[in-house]
Amino acid sequence: MVANRVITDNDEMDGIDAALPVATGICNSIIWMSHLIERYANARMATFGLPASLTMPRVRLLLAVANGYAEETSTRMSDIALDLGVTARTITTMVDALEREGLVERVPDPNDRRAISLVLTDTGVAAIPRIRVALDEISAAVVAPLATTDQDALHDLLIRLIERDSGS
Repeated sequence: MVANRVITDNDEMDGIDAALPVATGICNSIIWMSHLIERYANARMATFGLPASLTMPRVRLLLAVANGYAEETSTRMSDIALDLGVTARTITTMVDALEREGLVERVPDPNDRRAISLVLTDTGVAAIPRIRVALDEISAAVVAPLATTDQDALHDLLIRLIERDSGS
């Protein structure tokens, strides 16, 4: 039997006002919260001395490149696209924008001449610490309404779901 709960939120959640299975309500809430966090973060990036055009998807791409170098894993565009869950066309558009901003460069992959890897420019490297500070402060503001114990519990629950899904 699927547990139902009446969701009576405002129109922010697409007018949901019906009994939904609890699991569906949880998943819908996670997706909606993801959108809210992205909008909140996008509106605040410039306050940290970052380009106003630096959106959360582009931030994730920059961090993926930085982490690839730090962890000595792949910085190939195709691998980063898979990690970010975006299409080849989307990653190309994102990289085009970051190249125009002077944050990344495309380079031939040293292990596969058919592949393109990404490197951070000096400007991109310099932006990473500001990006991390911005994400830390934005994240703290997003979860501030929750008590520390609730934040810890939510984090633990989400990690359990992620680890289960990733096969960890």
